[in-house]
Amino acid sequence: MGTNYPETGYMKGDFCLFYLREVTEQDFSFHYHAFHKVLIFLGGNVGYGVEGRSYELRPRDIILVRAGEIHRPIPHDRNPYERIILYLSPDFLAPAAQQGYDLTPVFDAAASTGSNLVSLPRPDIPVLETFAGQMKAALNAAAYAAPLFQRTLVLSFLIWLNRLQKDGSLHYQSPAASNPLILQLLDYLNANITAAVSIDTLADRCHVSRSHLMHLFKAETGFSILRYITEKRLFLARQHIKSGMSATQACFSCGFTDYSCFYKAFRAKFGVSPKDAAKLP
Repeated sequence: MGTNYPETGYMKGDFCLFYLREVTEQDFSFHYHAFHKVLIFLGGNVGYGVEGRSYELRPRDIILVRAGEIHRPIPHDRNPYERIILYLSPDFLAPAAQQGYDLTPVFDAAASTGSNLVSLPRPDIPVLETFAGQMKAALNAAAYAAPLFQRTLVLSFLIWLNRLQKDGSLHYQSPAASNPLILQLLDYLNANITAAVSIDTLADRCHVSRSHLMHLFKAETGFSILRYITEKRLFLARQHIKSGMSATQACFSCGFTDYSCFYKAFRAKFGVSPKDAAKLP
């Protein structure tokens, strides 16, 4: 991947529903979204990497990626990679939360368990298959009230998924591979993303050499430590500005020490100045 770490995916509204089936040899780069992502895996020979953890997918597995989490699919061969994808913005989830129905616990549990991969009990598989079939059919834009039906269907799916989570029926699976040292470092960085850090301090904390830590981090995550920190800070600053904080406040509260450097990095990343971040989807 290049020196810049891409934010990908675009929504004209507050949610998107996709069905994709493709044969690909593409080497997907790590990327992130400014919205939550749900992937229902339907077929193929594919792994998935999220924040230093790697998973091997089986049909009917569900991947949950929170906004800002770095991730990528890893196709292993030319078998068709088939999946349904949901993009969910905070604006999509807000009305339910205002009525007292928070639809984010299923994502929160992914964070607390350290697992982005969910599998379902056998009795619930037919329900998931029904939802998947309905979602594919709902993509017929010519059908009557198609956008409204998609929205209703996605909300119904999220309610069902959160009910399973609250009942303890969802199984958050352990990663197929992960490096404990890098996971520990990622947890530390995310908990202290606005604090002043240095590679030497991190290396001392991990009891390894600077060069070994940099090499290991890059090998496990696909990007450098400093790029990871910068990307996370830019994402956080974007969220703060969209929530009403001034660009200057966001700059310094997110760990940047020079506004001109922050301005250039923000504009290069998002294509707008920090003051215009509220216009971003």
